[in-house]
Amino acid sequence: MTTRGSIGALWRASAGFRGRIFLEFCCGLAGMLSSLGFVWSTKNLVDIATGTGEGIGAGIALMASLMLIGIVARLLQNRVGQLNLAALKNALRRKYFFLIMNSSWEGREKFHSGDAVNRIEDDVRILSETVCRGVPGALLTALQLVCAFALLCAMQWQLALIVLFIMPVALIVSKVYFKRMRALNRDIRQTDSRVQGHIQENLHHRIVLKSLDNVPSSVESLDRIQSDLFDREKERADFNLFSSLAVRLGFNGGYFAAFVWSIFGIMDGTVTYGMMTAFLQLVMQVQRPVVDLGRQIPVFVTSLTSVERLLEIGNLEQESGEHFLLSDGPVGVRFENVDFSYPDSDEKVLSDFSCDFRPGTITALMGETGIGKSTILRLMMGFLKPDSGRVIVYDGSGEYPASPETRCNFIFVPQGNSLMSGTIRDNLRIGCGDATQQQMEQALRAAAADFVLDLPDGLDTVCSEKGEGFSEGQAQRIAIARALLHTGSVLLLDEPSSALDGATETRLFSGLSRMRDGRTMIMVTHRSGALSIADSSVSLG
Repeated sequence: MTTRGSIGALWRASAGFRGRIFLEFCCGLAGMLSSLGFVWSTKNLVDIATGTGEGIGAGIALMASLMLIGIVARLLQNRVGQLNLAALKNALRRKYFFLIMNSSWEGREKFHSGDAVNRIEDDVRILSETVCRGVPGALLTALQLVCAFALLCAMQWQLALIVLFIMPVALIVSKVYFKRMRALNRDIRQTDSRVQGHIQENLHHRIVLKSLDNVPSSVESLDRIQSDLFDREKERADFNLFSSLAVRLGFNGGYFAAFVWSIFGIMDGTVTYGMMTAFLQLVMQVQRPVVDLGRQIPVFVTSLTSVERLLEIGNLEQESGEHFLLSDGPVGVRFENVDFSYPDSDEKVLSDFSCDFRPGTITALMGETGIGKSTILRLMMGFLKPDSGRVIVYDGSGEYPASPETRCNFIFVPQGNSLMSGTIRDNLRIGCGDATQQQMEQALRAAAADFVLDLPDGLDTVCSEKGEGFSEGQAQRIAIARALLHTGSVLLLDEPSSALDGATETRLFSGLSRMRDGRTMIMVTHRSGALSIADSSVSLG
């Protein structure tokens, strides 16, 4: 992406916050103008003190007033800026979290979960700081530079020309490696995402790694990634050092020139003590903005990298979901000569597959692992699209191609542990936000998960991350109860009894049969127990 395009993205990111940011800018402007007024009042006060001394009281009062205005303006700028930053970070986090959650899925995620979290957290933070502080701060700095330079010209134009000559030389030198810095920052952000992804994934699989005695290897892998990150950080630090050194050498020379100029001016009577005081302060007020601008170059480069990474999220294909086609009655799903293979694979998972899962029936979908059973469920819900053929969702009033719009008719329970952190009650309310205590207990009994009611804290029992604290079979049954509370007409169960013993499996299928209430039920399974309640079975392979 071009720098111009990235700047345009920064402008778009400020939408809805420009009024607040302008208020912050105005507070900063008041502080900046008061500081320049303070310089002028200092000059007059020193000249009064070294001259007649008349009006010194008024001069002191003016100086104190300007100092107070500057303090109040800076405090307000800081408070407004902090609130703007917090609000914008929240808004951007929500935006990019939604874009990832709502993006189309083609069998694999576009980003590693660690990389996605890194973008939503760190890149959003960098973007927010640039929009709320970096850009307004750079404008204020530039304005302060212009005003301070104009005031210096009004007092001694020859000295202003010397400072003007030194400034561009230092700035040009500091920008020599701009493009290299931009590429380097992108490498650092990507490597940082790898670090976070490695940590996150290994923490999730900590028990497995410990059981395989693989913890040392895991730590060594982290060391290698972090060593790569450190090398890039060191290279960036060297570039920053070069940039800062060029600016500081140039503008320390400017301060030295102003001091020497003032000394000789006092000697020949062309410069007063007040003017010398003002010169030194004004040169500092010229130097400091330019030094700040020099420092902001690498920060700005970093923000452009973050903009590019967030735009990659913004470019994800989104599911429309504008109109939800929710049926009031039983729903069926029909496959018509469907072929399907995953992206980057020539192997067909389904070939000329046709089947009618009729409304209100229970179907056992059977076959060996990897034969395409779970793929059929994903095609039904519109997560995947067939290469050829059609997947039709229909009821008594019409039929529609399977898509995100028809997904609201389905309730999906994946294989394994799919509980979220929080209480069991919180998990059940994911299925139905306003479910009553009675409805929750009924669903738990139907899913053979009524063991929950015997726990000390009952529905308020806390689930750890990824449902830790419960066996896979217990977590699976709670997830089924959660699904039963949902309003969809088609219940999809992926290996619902894979972690259950025979007796519990029988209780589960009996409960599901009682709770079907006209729903269409499709169970992916390799166990024959499901046939006890199924109206029909479909075997693949």
